[in-house]
Amino acid sequence: MVINKCRIIFIVISVCSVIVGCSHGKELPQKVNKEEYCKKEYQTTEVIQGQFVPSVKLILQDNDFEKINYKMQKEDLELSSLNVSVGDKVKKGDVLVSFDSKELNDELEEYVKKKENAEALMQHYTNLMKIDATLDYKEDIEMLTEDIEVDELYIKEIRKVLKGYSIVAKRDGVITYIDKNLLNGYYVPSATLITQVFSLGKYTATVEDDSIFSKNEIYKGTTGKIQCNLKLINKDNGKLVFKTIEDVSALLDTGILEIEIEREAIEEAVYIEAHGLNVMDNKYFVYVIDENGFREKRDVDVGETYNGYTIIKKGLSPGEKVAY
Repeated sequence: MVINKCRIIFIVISVCSVIVGCSHGKELPQKVNKEEYCKKEYQTTEVIQGQFVPSVKLILQDNDFEKINYKMQKEDLELSSLNVSVGDKVKKGDVLVSFDSKELNDELEEYVKKKENAEALMQHYTNLMKIDATLDYKEDIEMLTEDIEVDELYIKEIRKVLKGYSIVAKRDGVITYIDKNLLNGYYVPSATLITQVFSLGKYTATVEDDSIFSKNEIYKGTTGKIQCNLKLINKDNGKLVFKTIEDVSALLDTGILEIEIEREAIEEAVYIEAHGLNVMDNKYFVYVIDENGFREKRDVDVGETYNGYTIIKKGLSPGEKVAY
């Protein structure tokens, strides 16, 4: 059979044209730029082995503590007397500081003189009637008596107002602050002039385990830069009651003290920073960093936690790094 070569060439050219035409109708795949892999870095804490000194920090609260700030709202008064100093113990009702009002004092003096004059005139009328029975000053005496009664009411009211210009202790306590302006003989209205604190010196705290605390033991309490000695006077089912040995109420600004108790040291203990631990369903685990820098989850058995460190009973070795 004879095959027409021209016809074969035509068919091949046609097929190639179709293929080329199809390739022009589609976009060529584009190259995707991928970021180079970078291993994630973690914050870590190292597993430590050595002597571990457990300590317990307690926040003690004085539930009876009260801080009282005294002010004078009234303006245009003059300081009459300052009767206390910082550190003084005062009783309820003691006058701490007194103020005067020139205007009210002038008014008081006027009513006092008026009353004295009326009393003197009434006595004069009475004496005259004793000397001369024909004289009758009864109506005058009655009028003077009424005037005296009115004067006494005004005098009483003014003295009551002046008394209100005194700062009186609301309860027993200790003076802890006096405004420097007041010490210099004047005051700023509405400013705190005197501060008093009240405290029985009893501090309480609640702990889950009170076995490390001994009744009548002396402990050191701190608040800021202030330190004091406290005696444990009672413990009952985790409730502790301490009493300050020294009276430090004059130094305190709040009714809060902190104590730290050290327990017997544990030798060769394995421990880590507590924030390196994770817990789920009451089971503890950590993420250990392996030699290639990757995290590996590992279950651990833990002991007690003190001041941010937890003892590891099983699962970790000294020097290992734990991610958190």
